[in-house]
Amino acid sequence: MKMYWYIMAGLILFVFLLAAVCGLILWVDFLAVDTAVRWFRAVNSVLAASKYVVSIILLGMVDYLIIRKQHLGVRKGILLWIPFAAFVIFAIVHWGFVGDAYIHYMQRHNLWTGGFSGAVIYMALSYPIAFGISLGNHLLVTLYQKKFPPKNF
Repeated sequence: MKMYWYIMAGLILFVFLLAAVCGLILWVDFLAVDTAVRWFRAVNSVLAASKYVVSIILLGMVDYLIIRKQHLGVRKGILLWIPFAAFVIFAIVHWGFVGDAYIHYMQRHNLWTGGFSGAVIYMALSYPIAFGISLGNHLLVTLYQKKFPPKNF
């Protein structure tokens, strides 16, 4: 069972490492501006995809831990909301901190042409969807455990 906790912690650290690499690319000024922007966009696209992929993998791992290891009560409730909390934190890091650092970098090098970042709208659209997925997953796991109660309960 400890292996699953290590895998979940590793996945979460992977996303934060990608965010740190994005910040480091923009913080280091010895790269040419076009190279830094190109590297930032590449790492940022991986960060954007990993935000969703890691949350879905966490959702599957949590379901496995709850159904197969038969967690009940508060532990089940906490485990079921870990993927949603991870997604919210990843989104804040991605759209809030990393996106803001990119805008400041572009402004510092006089490359910002203005425009709309859309971070607040992305969050306003994606958080209710992620909440709905987590709530639906919570209801499905609860129904599954009512239909197939744990053997030792």
